[in-house]
Amino acid sequence: MPAGVYLSDNHELNVIHTTGDFYFYLPAGLANSCVCLRGDGTTEGVNAQVIDPSGKIVYSGEDICMFTDIPVDNSKPGVWLLRITKPTTIHLEDLEIVLLQIPPYLANSPELVPVLR
Repeated sequence: MPAGVYLSDNHELNVIHTTGDFYFYLPAGLANSCVCLRGDGTTEGVNAQVIDPSGKIVYSGEDICMFTDIPVDNSKPGVWLLRITKPTTIHLEDLEIVLLQIPPYLANSPELVPVLR
């Protein structure tokens, strides 16, 4: 089912047992933008990829369980993709997604991402 979410004032989304594609919009000109991921402790986490608007994988990580900052290139504005999959060796349970210096919207379809003009 197509869905989009507006993140809270601190640009944070907490999910449980969730994998899938999360699209977000990165406008030009923002400084120090990054996607932050955090599992709970050292035994819960995810595998993740960040894919830029051209389809290039700019980050790929396995068993992300502690707070991990993933910088995104502000010279490539457009709709980006955060792909979350099951971790390789640890448990999938709690996950916190934080968008820093990125508009606070995530959607499971690129057509649902609000593009700010």
